[in-house]
Amino acid sequence: MKKLALLSIAALFAISACKKDDHIFDKSPDERVNESLKGYKQKLTESAHGWKAFLFPKEGGGYTFMMKFNAEGNVSMTMDFSDASLYNPEESTYRLRALEAPALVFDTYSPYIHLLSNPDNFESPSAYETDFEFIFKESKGDTIKLIGVHYKNELLLVKANQEDDNKLKKTHEVFGNMNGITTYFKDLDVDGQKYQITYSTTLPRNINFSYIENSQVKTFSTGYYFNENGLQLVEPFNTGKSAIAGLNFTEFDPTTQIVSLITNSGKAGTIKGGTAPLQYDLNTAKEFYNNPSNGSYWISTGGFTIDGVADAYNVQSIPGFNFLLFWPKYNPAYSRLGYIVNGGWASYGPAPIAKFTEDGLISFTSAGSFGTPPATIKPIVDKVTAKWIDPSGYYVIKTGNKTYDLVSAKDARTWISFE
Repeated sequence: MKKLALLSIAALFAISACKKDDHIFDKSPDERVNESLKGYKQKLTESAHGWKAFLFPKEGGGYTFMMKFNAEGNVSMTMDFSDASLYNPEESTYRLRALEAPALVFDTYSPYIHLLSNPDNFESPSAYETDFEFIFKESKGDTIKLIGVHYKNELLLVKANQEDDNKLKKTHEVFGNMNGITTYFKDLDVDGQKYQITYSTTLPRNINFSYIENSQVKTFSTGYYFNENGLQLVEPFNTGKSAIAGLNFTEFDPTTQIVSLITNSGKAGTIKGGTAPLQYDLNTAKEFYNNPSNGSYWISTGGFTIDGVADAYNVQSIPGFNFLLFWPKYNPAYSRLGYIVNGGWASYGPAPIAKFTEDGLISFTSAGSFGTPPATIKPIVDKVTAKWIDPSGYYVIKTGNKTYDLVSAKDARTWISFE
């Protein structure tokens, strides 16, 4: 009987055993990948109003695109990098490929999706680490999640509706009007609580909320990006009363210079100009002076902003201009505010001497210059020098891990950013 049972079990295994060349799946790996790629392409091209695309660079914050894919392999897109890129669609091509997994590849140059990875698009020494090849990670409903192949940037695609593009443009219009607030410091009042906000409009897109708690200034910093509902925080700000995850700018009054807004939780608020920080760290100026981002110097790509006008002295119009370079310890006796033009030092610009005041300001006097600028640009250089050595001095505001702003202590209507 025992022998019979063993024979029966052996027969059962023999019947159920798979052959060496049997497939677990009905289709081969290549067939399954091709089917997946076909499904993604169908989903991308069938959205009548395209896709909202949110790209999150490693440096922080995010950029928003509106993308429309067609079956012929073309993609038309706008990007919220500037007014020009937001209103002027550009077309390039894309492919769906099998890399280590199904992938979306923007395979010909686009002035938008490739912009952040191309150093030629910036007056800075290097590009930013952003991808243009993305692995599909998840597709649920109207949302597709992708991850960059090289830098692991997140790309989020959300199916757009007819109104999304206009809403995004409206958000940028009102946010841009905050330049009408002519002071650097911007006071946010929400639900009876007061904060000061600072933000960068170029990469990295960071926003900082400063507030007083137990007689101490605290700062919450996070990245931001835009969608059809306004400015969104990468990480919500817990105010103690509620969490602010987004700010929807509804109106700007040019007479009062006040921006009206509603938070994501429905709380009404306003932003208006301020002339001084809530509370000032007396050590920040020396920290800036003694610890340049690369160990030697700081760079500024846009010069001074005055009354909300970026590059008010038009340093970017200097032929071959790359950036301003502030080298605090260029010489034991003086610093150098230099002009990098066509990749090298220009033979002009001031040799300032720094002074630190008891109230934590930094100011400069002039020890001379490094030469006379050409007559065509001399008015620009002279204006920058005069503003740099303004005896009122500057607050030094830390805006990120390795970024600082120098803000006029006279009226906070002039500032310059360094990285």
